[in-house]
Amino acid sequence: MKTSFTKHALRRVSERLSLSEEDIGIILDSNRVHPVGRDRGSSRVHKLFYSTLDDLCFVAIQDEETGKVITVLPIDYHNRWRISLEVQQQARDLIKRKIEIKKFRLSANVEGGIGNERRTINLGTIKKNDYGRTLEIAAENPEVRKVAEERLSGNIRHGEHVTHIFIRKGRKGIPVLLSNEDKPS
Repeated sequence: MKTSFTKHALRRVSERLSLSEEDIGIILDSNRVHPVGRDRGSSRVHKLFYSTLDDLCFVAIQDEETGKVITVLPIDYHNRWRISLEVQQQARDLIKRKIEIKKFRLSANVEGGIGNERRTINLGTIKKNDYGRTLEIAAENPEVRKVAEERLSGNIRHGEHVTHIFIRKGRKGIPVLLSNEDKPS
């Protein structure tokens, strides 16, 4: 079942995380989470996941019958269960495990404009071997940022500004911020 979000959950994601709801959906759909509990008498499960952009763990409360995320909580808000450092490390390890791919995907988060909305712009792919054999090397390569900024121009609406430009391994990889996080002009 594909992950979806309630309006409340979408507000909490935009307030609390740098990851987009699309990224969180990928994490939940690929089961790169650590289960930390469930609500008694309901189908709501609590799933710990790690955000690479925030360098923090969060808990998604999701209805396992519908796939809807009810809310996303920072771990210090999640007071039903104590989440040990060991379990947090396991959640990090699930995100950072190796994924073999041939291309890196570029994206940007922007916000502002009409209604001060937040959206993700897909900037397409680049060949892995053209910019660095690992995601970390490519994220530090200034040529990758240049490609992203070129592809971004013309996609920004009036009143919007870029909050993050990131790179990921393939479609389901976890995003990594590009180096020199200055906003493009």
